[in-house]
Amino acid sequence: MTDDTLAFPLAVELLGCLCAEMPDTVGGDVCWCGLLPGQLVPMDYCQCEGTNCGQAWVRIVSVYPSQQFPRQSIDYRSCADPLAVELNAGVFRCFPGLDENLHPPTVDQQLEAVRVQMSDQAAIRRAIQCCFGTDKKRPAILGRYTPLGPAGDCGGGYWAVTVQAL
Repeated sequence: MTDDTLAFPLAVELLGCLCAEMPDTVGGDVCWCGLLPGQLVPMDYCQCEGTNCGQAWVRIVSVYPSQQFPRQSIDYRSCADPLAVELNAGVFRCFPGLDENLHPPTVDQQLEAVRVQMSDQAAIRRAIQCCFGTDKKRPAILGRYTPLGPAGDCGGGYWAVTVQAL
């Protein structure tokens, strides 16, 4: 049995950096921080027991041969070609929804939700820079932050990063 020695370790490394950043966010630490398989990211942990709320996650988006990082190689017949790994790192939290009288969230509730979301966005960026910043030996390109949701009373967003796997 042979484990992947390129994409999986990069995802695990980024996850460690992300989980370490979460306690210092405006929203506080999350109750779940882990790797997710597949294409879709479920919003399973927006409401948790205790003081921690939300989920932080990393997923592998794609892996491709890249002789001239970050471009995908057209001629991929060589087994020795370096690979590029695209990762997403994100956070989901509770978003304000309708109250018991079916009134929408107040301006102040929405303001606070954006404040928490942007604090999480900054924490994800710091985690990526900690793991793959310019002082590191492997090239990395920070993509864009993409907001997600709300879906029910849950939402957040993720940053994309592409890293050369050496």
